[in-house]
Amino acid sequence: TRFGKTKAFLNFNSSQSFLQKLVNEYIAAGITEILLIINDRIAHETKEQIAKIGVTKEVTILINTHPDQGKLSSVLLGIKAIQSGNSIFLQNPDNPFTTKSLLEQMMNANRKGKYIVPVYHGKNGHPVLLSFEMASLLFNEKDMNANMQLLLPKSSRIAVETDDKQILANINTIEEYGKYFQHE
Repeated sequence: TRFGKTKAFLNFNSSQSFLQKLVNEYIAAGITEILLIINDRIAHETKEQIAKIGVTKEVTILINTHPDQGKLSSVLLGIKAIQSGNSIFLQNPDNPFTTKSLLEQMMNANRKGKYIVPVYHGKNGHPVLLSFEMASLLFNEKDMNANMQLLLPKSSRIAVETDDKQILANINTIEEYGKYFQHE
């Protein structure tokens, strides 16, 4: 609502939206199961976007019927849908700069009972990779607006240093979009 449009459908470049670019990066990194947690208002367009890049077998779309309950409600819906034992990347659509290389670095750092965060000059970025054990810690959380950084124990954090400042991007306004994407 702050942006006025669905951020996942914004143009990343002339041939792909944020959503399409992110899905392609995850597939290039070898991720074989991608869950998109969306609200029902964008279900049709999401399916169209995925069909255009031809990866419908790798992508499952889940509808959060209560997005008004908070961001964590979508995270929990995704966690409940994964197979036991799998690690989980959490990716916001408003940070489309995730790369295959970063995903591979994070997967290489993944350890049981840990979570992985990309870090640029001491600042946490996106996405986050949760081991299944870390994801399971979230099951009992009642506050759907809780800050995930506060829910996960600092002692379980593994930082993956990167020189890519764009992991810190969080595109919430037209002005922020213009800062990164001059073509719009």
